[in-house]
Amino acid sequence: MKKIVWSILLIPFLPALALAGVVLTDISGDRTYISDGRMKFVSQDGQSQVFLPEKGEIILIDDNRRIYARGTVNDFCRTGKDLMDSVMAGMSPEEREMMRQFMGASQGAPSPRPAVSIASQGSGGKIAGLETTKYRVDVDGAPYAELWLSSDRVLERELGGLQKLLALTAEMSACMEDAMGMNLSANPENTPEYQALYKEGYPLKVVSLQAGGANIDEEIVKVETKSMPSDAFSVPAQYRSVPFAEFVGGDF
Repeated sequence: MKKIVWSILLIPFLPALALAGVVLTDISGDRTYISDGRMKFVSQDGQSQVFLPEKGEIILIDDNRRIYARGTVNDFCRTGKDLMDSVMAGMSPEEREMMRQFMGASQGAPSPRPAVSIASQGSGGKIAGLETTKYRVDVDGAPYAELWLSSDRVLERELGGLQKLLALTAEMSACMEDAMGMNLSANPENTPEYQALYKEGYPLKVVSLQAGGANIDEEIVKVETKSMPSDAFSVPAQYRSVPFAEFVGGDF
């Protein structure tokens, strides 16, 4: 208890404290901040998501409305399910069925789990100055994606408990798809084989090969090792706390 009290009292006198970390900038200008197992995504539209795996929490921040919502993944998913149920309740039976089909959630039997195969293609060269290994993913015998993964020691150090972080983000994705009635079993990226890829490194580039195309889904163009403010993963003091329902309500 004394330690907690002293920590609180010292906060105003420690503005210069900084965290070591890594900043990744992607091709669209969005940034990812990583430090000691924590991760923050900052998009160009003023929206941010913070993942705190040690606490099992997520924080959604809207710089435009100067609001934020914070809670566990279960809190967020319950909100998503309630909002989706509310939207579906206002639809006719025909509209509901069209929505289910659009989201891949028809009332029939769920689609079988796809067959996913992973093949290392050796060195992928340097991306944003970091060495990578290239992997090819096939689904049901057809090309699905190529990934360039980096196991750079700086990235690994700052990612810290990577598996906890991956588990948190995967839980969030899965429960939201479930809340929206989507067919989880049909998504190759939910399979153990695909998830195991992230044990090999952090994706610096992802290219989709579906439908015979080759579209870049993600590409990191800059990697910086730098000090971050001690409040880099916190919410600005002047922002207002709101429930998840108020934060995301406009997106449903």
